[in-house]
Amino acid sequence: MAKHLVEQLTGQIGDRLRARRAALELSQAQVAELATMTTEAYSRVERGVSVPTVATLLRLCLGLQLPPEALIGWSRSGEVNSKVASIIEHLHHVPPDALDVVEQLVMYLGRERE
Repeated sequence: MAKHLVEQLTGQIGDRLRARRAALELSQAQVAELATMTTEAYSRVERGVSVPTVATLLRLCLGLQLPPEALIGWSRSGEVNSKVASIIEHLHHVPPDALDVVEQLVMYLGRERE
């Protein structure tokens, strides 16, 4: 079940990226450059073939001028979503070189719950 949810979310993120890219009239190469990733890697994310890391998602959001919740599809309603939105807001102030550490911490904490 969790695998299906990840695949579904990955596909939705790709669809939202494609729509935003089209709205901004950007090529995949231009978006990839904004997010400091290869065009091939961006293409895989947009097609829903590759699961982007948290750091990649944040770079894409910054480059496309999107709030992370718009890309991920979370609403701001509910206590958990409210906390997630608050954390995401704080992440906007984390230096880019520290995002990998934040990602590792989140992944570690997520494993503790499984």
